[in-house]
Amino acid sequence: MPPKDILLDLFQRQVTPWLQAQGFRFSRSQFSYKKRVKEFTQQIMIFLDRRNSSIGMEFDSGFSVSSPEYNRWLRAQGRPESDGVICGCPDWNIPDWYEPGDLRTWVDFTEPFTRYVVVEEWKERCERVGLKFLEQLCSWKGAAEHVRNQCQYDHAADFFLIAGDVDRCIASLEEGIQCLKAQDVGWSEHTHPILIKKKRRQAAQRDAEVALYLERIRALEKSEHGAGLNDSSASLQKRESA
Repeated sequence: MPPKDILLDLFQRQVTPWLQAQGFRFSRSQFSYKKRVKEFTQQIMIFLDRRNSSIGMEFDSGFSVSSPEYNRWLRAQGRPESDGVICGCPDWNIPDWYEPGDLRTWVDFTEPFTRYVVVEEWKERCERVGLKFLEQLCSWKGAAEHVRNQCQYDHAADFFLIAGDVDRCIASLEEGIQCLKAQDVGWSEHTHPILIKKKRRQAAQRDAEVALYLERIRALEKSEHGAGLNDSSASLQKRESA
């Protein structure tokens, strides 16, 4: 039996009934589980390593949240649509997924009981941290905090703004500007010409992103949503010259 079918059968017996009780729908063709929570869709996907065999197997999982509301909001802003995914990450990036010292990834599947134990361990981790992680992402502020921690400041600003938090939206954009300006895009007189061209492209891209962030801040501060904010036009000019 192919490795994927072995793992599919194990998940269908050990995991699917449990996740269905939590409100998830199983897709065997995609090897994924989905659950609708208000305007969000939670998704758990299982990925297999190409080196898998019937006796040795490695698999990972991804946890993500999507929402059509984000694209509706982007269209209303006159901006390009996204792929619909709000945020997420592979299991190994979820806090507390792995316990200290637990670095095992390759699993010996020669014994049926070993297979059972491995899937049960994944199920326990999913219950302990995976589902809680998804719940945290099912709010615009929760999603904003997650992507901000991943240095995706533009998306964080979007999600804070959708949540109605203009102050934190601007703060995310300002943090993004500082991060962009901290990038090393300089060169010395001894730098190779090819590398200089690359650095110039990087500098131009950096400056364009900074300008876009500043434009968004300016629009927010002038809009009705920005009325009453502490930041003034003078502070914006100060940021531009920094």
